[in-house]
Amino acid sequence: MADTDIYNLEFLSLVAKITQEVDNYTGISDKTLAEFVISIHDDSKTLPEFKQKLKDVGANFPESFVENVDRLILNMHPKHKKRPAIDGKENASESGGLDDTEKKKRMFPGLALKDQEWQPSVTKDVLMKEVEVMMSQFEGVAKKTRPRPTEDDARRSDSGSHAHAHTPPPHEIARVLKRKRIR
Repeated sequence: MADTDIYNLEFLSLVAKITQEVDNYTGISDKTLAEFVISIHDDSKTLPEFKQKLKDVGANFPESFVENVDRLILNMHPKHKKRPAIDGKENASESGGLDDTEKKKRMFPGLALKDQEWQPSVTKDVLMKEVEVMMSQFEGVAKKTRPRPTEDDARRSDSGSHAHAHTPPPHEIARVLKRKRIR
């Protein structure tokens, strides 16, 4: 008894969601229309068949809307949810006749596409030319740079300003302190 109550509750939730989607698209908030769309989906084995049946009855919904409704029904309809049977195996009649891979293809159509071979966006010749140009630029910059300042130059520039006071390393401090103790 509890299983049928849960089934009915999940089905009512699905009907409410489909009603909301149809209302958002058409402005018609009709529970019977949502149940009709769900019934058409139940009679269809594939997404193209579902789209065709909707067109046959005069529902000219865009493809994106129909695909969204299909995903909602596959996700929310209690008969499409996995329920292990008593022996632990899934019953084919409970899943509505859809095998797991077909259900995943319909729920995630972008992931069901075959992979494409990778094509480099830049050919090796163009890349090598860019590397050669960059290396010549680096060589030109290296020739134009000034020589590095020596330690004497650094001391002369630091002696005039106290903003960059130099703290001697710890071993120098220890040596100075030892001299003061000795005296």
